[in-house]
This record gives sequence, C-alpha cells and structure tokens, in this order.
Amino acid sequence: GLGIKDRAADCVKNQGLVHSSREEYDAAMVCYQQAQAIYEELGIKSRAANCVQNRGLVHSSRGEYDAALACYEQAQRVYEELGMRDKEMASLWGKGDVYRLRGEGDAALQCYTQAKEERPISEVWYPETQWGVRYGIDKLYQSTPQALDYYDECLAIIDALRSRQQTDWTKMDILHNKEAVYAEAIRWCLDRQSQAITYLPKAFSYTERAKARALLDLMDLTQPALKSRDATVQTPLIWLK
Repeated sequence: GLGIKDRAADCVKNQGLVHSSREEYDAAMVCYQQAQAIYEELGIKSRAANCVQNRGLVHSSRGEYDAALACYEQAQRVYEELGMRDKEMASLWGKGDVYRLRGEGDAALQCYTQAKEERPISEVWYPETQWGVRYGIDKLYQSTPQALDYYDECLAIIDALRSRQQTDWTKMDILHNKEAVYAEAIRWCLDRQSQAITYLPKAFSYTERAKARALLDLMDLTQPALKSRDATVQTPLIWLK
C-alpha cells in the first residue's frame, strides 16, 4: 500500500544520508535515485524534490558543479510550483554554495542574499537555510571584519535550531555543525596576529562559549535530569552561551 511504499522510500533516502555523511557518494546517489523513483511513482512531489536536492549535494561534493546546479534548479522549480517557499530557499542556498565553490562570488552572493532576506510565511520554516546562507556569505567575506558578524549570526541560529530538534541524531548533527563554526571563528581570530589586541579576546570568548555550550549540549543529550536539577552548574553555563 501507499503507507508501506512511502516508509520504504524514507528508509532508502535515510540510507543515502548515512552514505553521504561517510563520503560514500556512489552508494548515496543510488539510494537517492531509488527513493526519488518511489516518491514519483506515488506522486509525492515534495519528497522527490528533496531527493533531487540531496543528489545536488552529492554532485557538489564530487566537484560536478554543472550537475549540482541542475539538481538544485530542478528542486527549486518543484518547490515553487508547490508553494513551499521555505524549501525553495533551501535550494537557493545550495545553488549559492555551488557558485561559491566554483569561484563565482557575485552569483553566490546573489543567491545567499535572496535566501537570507526571505521572511517565513508560516510556522514551518527552514532555520537551517538561515544559518547556512550566513555561513556561505561568511566564506565570501573572510578577508574582512564582517566575517565575525556572520559567524555570530550562524552560531545564534544553530543554537536556537538545536533546541527544536526532537531526536538525538539530529541534535548531534547540529552540534557537529556548531563545533565547526566555532573552530573556524577561533581560527579566523588567531590568524590575525597583527591585530592581536582586537581579536585575541574575541578568540578567548569563542573558546569559553564553545566549551560551555558543549557541556550543556552533552548534559542535554545524556543527563537531562542533572541539567534541570543542578542550577549551580546550569546557570553560569547558560550565561556564557
């Protein structure tokens, strides 16, 4: 029946996500294509488009930028047709990343800016897009002090996003992203040795915030009772975040 095929396609797509996380791109592509075919057979256009987006990410990871753009544009058209503005903007974020990776900064910035300035039209929104496009813009502004502004915005959104996640799997995924952003922000500050007076205190601040947030996240994932009970630990950590 519809429900069985639907769930089977979800499982195949999730297998693709696991393969992608392991950089097993050939296996991931097979899974996404199989799941897409099932969704299309069932007439579930939105999930089929999500598989196309995932294929775009695989192509981008392989350096196949033309194929990646084609996938993101295909998904964007479907989402536009369905009126799913949030996911349409996620496709635009993907296009921005592809343009950036192949050195077309102006085109990348145009995509990022359009997605960044979009406002939610419902309670269902993609905060992932909002931190992702800021992270992309940050990559374009690495040589300017504006980079730190975008790092700060990324971290604020990722923290808020993680608190909405219901499963440990998605929480750990968000935590991994946040750790990477903190590490890059700290490295950015330390690389500017000629301006140490300005940026070393900022690097120290990022380091302390990262440690405090990591401990809070660990407590949240493994010992929720301890987090709620031990206010003497929780309060100063939340202040640091």
